[in-house]
Amino acid sequence: MLRDRDAKFSRSFDDVFRSEGGEVPVTPVQAPKANAYAERWVRTVRAECLDWLLIVGRTHLEQVLRVYVEHYNRHRPHRSLGLEAPDRPAGLAVVGEDQPGEVRRRDLLGGLLHEYGQLHERLCAPTASSGIGEERRAEAQRYSNEGDRTMGSTKQQIQRPGGMALLAGRPVGRIGFGAMQLPGRGVLGPPRDRATALAVLRRAVELGVNHIDTAQFYGPDVANELIHAALHPYPEDLVLVTKVGAERDANGGWTPAQRPEQLRAGVQDNLRSLAVERLDVVNLRLLDRDHADRTSDNSVDLDSQLAEMVALRDEGKIGGIGISNVTAEQLRQALPVDLACVQNQYSVLDRSGEPLLELCRTHDVDWVPYFPLGSAFPGLPKVTEHPAVVAAAAALSATPAQVGLAWLLGHDPRVLLIPGTSSLDHLAENLAAGGVQLDAATTATLDGLTEVSPPRQ
Repeated sequence: MLRDRDAKFSRSFDDVFRSEGGEVPVTPVQAPKANAYAERWVRTVRAECLDWLLIVGRTHLEQVLRVYVEHYNRHRPHRSLGLEAPDRPAGLAVVGEDQPGEVRRRDLLGGLLHEYGQLHERLCAPTASSGIGEERRAEAQRYSNEGDRTMGSTKQQIQRPGGMALLAGRPVGRIGFGAMQLPGRGVLGPPRDRATALAVLRRAVELGVNHIDTAQFYGPDVANELIHAALHPYPEDLVLVTKVGAERDANGGWTPAQRPEQLRAGVQDNLRSLAVERLDVVNLRLLDRDHADRTSDNSVDLDSQLAEMVALRDEGKIGGIGISNVTAEQLRQALPVDLACVQNQYSVLDRSGEPLLELCRTHDVDWVPYFPLGSAFPGLPKVTEHPAVVAAAAALSATPAQVGLAWLLGHDPRVLLIPGTSSLDHLAENLAAGGVQLDAATTATLDGLTEVSPPRQ
């Protein structure tokens, strides 16, 4: 509790708050306006933030205040500073400043707060067709110079499959690699051919992949061990993305691990098995509602899970927070933590995630679909077998898999792909999808394919 130095506040008054673990900072000596400043801040944060939100607990309050404080200090215009912010990021100009560049907007706290700015010409050169997608590519180019890497005195250009994008602030190729298929059948135990699994990982990086999606519970420990064996010490530009929220039982079954201490243990397991000090992005994998109902002993409210993920990010153990297998309602609830990405089932045949993709567009969150070519599980559609996809592939001298992946890349600039395989041939086929150009007629035909599965409940 912040108080002034009035004599009516005795030591016993302060002791009441300290006995409950509180702090009692006192205003500076001879600072008669200190109270006014504190009261003005309280009024501002209430009028602009707290009075507009339903706060559900202390954890939620701390998350909201953390977002607002950063907004207040780094982006909110202040009249006393000539509409500047006290700590505005370098290179981001206020809107209206005489600088070329596209105006960018970022929504916070579910759209309650908006941040606007212009990227200077030295950061983002304007183009005739500039838009959000072009801006994101230009920003990625600023960080990576299109993947140029210096090796001794030789500068080698690395072409990233599918073009460039940003993931949690890191430049990545839009086609990455998913490691789920590297372990044995059922994502359990060692690979059928260890040498080939290691060769696939090394070849992926040679072909420009710098975004690998994995998890400690793939195997368990198998996928991460293969990545470490094949690629450690890791290239500096490699972005490793993992997930938590599940475990494997003694029979190889999938069991929920959603409690905060289990999420923390999952992060520690990934740190250990990958031999890194920080994970670039960690996805919180949520349970289907019916699964959660059957395992009520392990179900935890989403706010508590997000709070633990934020704590892990604040401790430097993870760089960005993603979320996986979510409903639109859950995504809206998670947006205040500043998500890096969303992983949900989505393909040219399964558009049930379109409302979530629209939310990602609005809030500038990367969309990383799993099962981008449909699922191998019985009863679920396979993109590579659909007549329209097969016909398009024949017309373009491509494979059906390449057509399905190319459609996703063209559908939205936020889409990042992580197709998985344990085959060198399929790896090359998937990465080559970045060079497949769909004409307008083909795109329109694929856009018109009907949705085949309902949204998650």
